[in-house]
Amino acid sequence: MRLAELFEPQKPTVRKSKADTVAQVFIIESLELVDEAKERREGAVLASVLKMCGKNPLYYYIRTRAELEHIAEEFEASGYRYLHISCHGGETSLETTLDSVSYKDFAKIFAGKLKGRRLF
Repeated sequence: MRLAELFEPQKPTVRKSKADTVAQVFIIESLELVDEAKERREGAVLASVLKMCGKNPLYYYIRTRAELEHIAEEFEASGYRYLHISCHGGETSLETTLDSVSYKDFAKIFAGKLKGRRLF
């Protein structure tokens, strides 16, 4: 493989069935207001690095539980294999900018959407 081929953008593969996934990264990020103000968007940085490597990541910044629920549907429809969540969390919940989502509720939101996929 030539060096130039390593940096050529990859075209997303079309899924043949719902069970098939594409080896790409889907990024969901949510920060506290103070982190937003300081532009600490590591998910956006990850997306940029992946693009430099010829990948086609999908990056979404969310602030609420309702947006998380909507983006979970987008993730399922995308066919992307890897889901990277970049946000704060604690022992019992994941935190979006404006809402707290218990891990039990997170599991309900993503129920059936992670089959054959990886969560980071």
